[in-house]
Amino acid sequence: MYYMYPYILMEATGYISPKTGLKVEMTANDKNVYLVMKKRNTFFKNHFDKQEDVARLCGISLKQSGRILRKMIDEGVIETELKKDGNSKYKNYRYSKICDLQFYAEEFEEGARVDKLLDRIPEMIWTSEKQEKVDRKPKEVYIQPVQYETDFDESELPF
Repeated sequence: MYYMYPYILMEATGYISPKTGLKVEMTANDKNVYLVMKKRNTFFKNHFDKQEDVARLCGISLKQSGRILRKMIDEGVIETELKKDGNSKYKNYRYSKICDLQFYAEEFEEGARVDKLLDRIPEMIWTSEKQEKVDRKPKEVYIQPVQYETDFDESELPF
């Protein structure tokens, strides 16, 4: 499995927070987590991912994935529903929506830093068609035995 990495996301140095409207800088790891979460949420809709799975998919540590996910939840990038199972001490988040972000890129013009708004990432990048289930059970095949004509006397064989 692979994810298409949009050029807009590569070029971006940050995004506009859906919650506060302020600019938020992004690291390469932030971009990878956003990419994985957005793609998975588009495919599975209201989904659940363990922090360990996000960390593994993005090639980052468990602490980093937790920090990035919390930041994105706090900024309104990821909308969640908290599910607590009875006596469990763990929080289980269902990721109900991953927002389409307005990205910006930092540029320098005449020695001054200028932030340029980028286009939004097209929806077609996130969508993928669900593939039909393939029946992988082996089919029963009848092979008709082949009879060979023998030119020798089988009575002399040791078996």
